[in-house]
Amino acid sequence: MHPPDRSKGARSARCAALALAAALLAPACSIPEAPSPAARRADYERAAQAQASASVDAADLVVSLHACDTATDAALDRAVRLGARVILAVPCCQHELLAQIDSAALEPLLRHGTLRERFAADVTDAARARLLALVGYDVQVVELFALEHSPKNVLIRAAALERPRPARDTAALAERYRAFADGLAIEPALERLLADRLPSAAGSVGA
Repeated sequence: MHPPDRSKGARSARCAALALAAALLAPACSIPEAPSPAARRADYERAAQAQASASVDAADLVVSLHACDTATDAALDRAVRLGARVILAVPCCQHELLAQIDSAALEPLLRHGTLRERFAADVTDAARARLLALVGYDVQVVELFALEHSPKNVLIRAAALERPRPARDTAALAERYRAFADGLAIEPALERLLADRLPSAAGSVGA
């Protein structure tokens, strides 16, 4: 009979603890309209403080389920810094970029509030996916379940690369991200949080 694998159990416990913390600290998602900048900052600060105080120093798997707005970014940042091998995030209420997005070419779309909100949500998740790729993950954005069950059905699935991406490929990804962000006049929360880990070409914050 083999002795129990205490290290594996400990890591599983850390995974569970982090997932639970993310669920508990996520702000309520029943807000009918975009929160004020002050409210968003308060939510983000509360999430960041709760995650920073969690007694977790490593994790194989991090799960973030419907963490509201930039609370998802705080969870993704923490997952990266914990060295998570797998990150699963189902975002919710992506309001942060709603006011930031600006593009003359997209004025026919952005002038309509409903379309602007939907577009901002997709832009937010596309930026998150690329930023995770730039810090060493293979990332996919997939549909988690049918829209009839919930409109918040996007899953960001990231797995740590087994070997570093070639520098040339990373530079190309970074340049395309910068063009994407600059073209829409956005500076996502995750870009700011991961500024110290991003290639210099990827972000104005870390450049």
